This record gives sequence, C-alpha cells and structure tokens, in this order.
Amino acid sequence: MEIISNIGRYLFAVAITGFGMIQFITADFPTAFLPVPVSLPARILFVQLTTVIFLLTGISIVVNKWTEISTLVTGSIFLLFFFFLLLPRLLSDIRDPTEWTICSEALAIGSGSIILAGIPSIDFFDSHKKNVFRRIMVRASRYCFAISLAVFGIQHMMYSDFIVTLMPSWMPAKKFWSYIIQFALPATALSIFINIGLRLAAVLSGCMFLLWVVLLHIPRAIMSPDKETEWTSLFIALAMAGICFLLSRRFNAVVKIVNLNTINDEAITVQ
Repeated sequence: MEIISNIGRYLFAVAITGFGMIQFITADFPTAFLPVPVSLPARILFVQLTTVIFLLTGISIVVNKWTEISTLVTGSIFLLFFFFLLLPRLLSDIRDPTEWTICSEALAIGSGSIILAGIPSIDFFDSHKKNVFRRIMVRASRYCFAISLAVFGIQHMMYSDFIVTLMPSWMPAKKFWSYIIQFALPATALSIFINIGLRLAAVLSGCMFLLWVVLLHIPRAIMSPDKETEWTSLFIALAMAGICFLLSRRFNAVVKIVNLNTINDEAITVQ
C-alpha cells in the first residue's frame, strides 16, 4: 500500500501546484472554488501570498523537504476559508447545492493536506506529546474528509440527472456509473468512520476519482484551455484521488508511531 500512498502524495502535490499556477496566471483566487469577496482588505496580497504557499507546498511534497510544515500551512489556509468564508455563505442559504459543493471541496482538500502533514517522519518520533497531537489532528481530518465524501454522495443522489449530463457523450450506461458513484462515496465515508475495509474503499475511490480526471476533466480542460473553472475542477478531482490513495496507508503508520513511543494499548484505539 505504500506505493499507492506515494502515488497519492504526488497527485496531491500536482493538484496543489495547479491551484498555485491558476492563481499565478489569473492573479486571482479560483472563482468557483474560493469565491473571496472583492471587498476583502488587501485581497491582492492574500492572492499573492497563497499563490506562493501553494507552489512551495507542491514542491516540498515532491522533494520531501519541509512537507509537514508546508502541508499544515496549506491545510490551515483551506480550513480558514472554510470556516470564515464558505461556511457562513452556506448557512445563509443551505438550499443552494453550489454552496454545499464549494464548502465540501474546501473542507476535503484542507483535511487532506493536514492528513499528509500527519504522515509520520522519523524526525518527529522524539516527542510523545507531539505524536498524541498528531493522531488527534489526523483523526479529526479523516472524519472531515469523510463528511465531505458523504455530502458529495448525497448530492450525486439528489442531482443524478444533472451528473449524467456531465459524462462524455460516448460513455455507455451512464445511469449505471451514476449509481456506482452514489454508492462509492458514502461507502468510503462510512469505512473511514468505522475503519472497516478502509484500505480497499480508499483505493477504489481514488481510482474512481482518477478515472474521472482522465475521462472527464482533462478532455474538458483541453477543449477550453482558457476556462479557469475547468482547470480548477480538474485539480480538485486530482486532489481527491490523491487523498483517497493517502488513506490507504494512513493507519499502519499511526500504529508504528504508537509502537515506537511505547504508548499504552489504550492509545491504539485511534485505529
């Protein structure tokens, strides 16, 4: 599973770098993904700062240097957007499916970044307290990611007819694939919560997201290369695939931390 999780690591790196490139090229936040009000003070400064952070995070993941701090900062940025910008918008109009999608995407990617930040490194085995905090942080992030998947699954059920229209015209049995998605996303969310069959569910969901990247998002982005929203959707789906693949090894690593620090058996309940 380590090979699969490493693939997830690089997919996530490409996605975060992609967000940075979009902001660098457009000199703005992704319009549909991070709808930051134009009235925000020093808005352009925040655009430039997050652009640099996203690009550096992508590089740090690939070269495996300063990965913990960079992904923790990036995850915190997405979660700040979620709690202070996107969630209030959602609560003001909870019937708007677009707001649910945007919120869930930001929560998922922020959580995924923090999950990656929590992947153990030998440099951090020296502190019992730090490892306890790491496990709490990763566990909370896992559940937040699961909530996002559940929301996506419910939305696919509610708007299945619209989802079918997004599939390539040549694809047969579109309803069937729609049902697969409706089942896979909540099932993976449930696996995360109960930690049963998680590795298989995570790998299959990651493959599903990656399949949609190849079959749906890449062709749409190539057909509309100047359309920022298509590229943003591509990198969101790529990030989701990467996070799912990361979850395929997440829990073995936590056990190793527990064993290396000779923490009592009660701590292993994090599994």
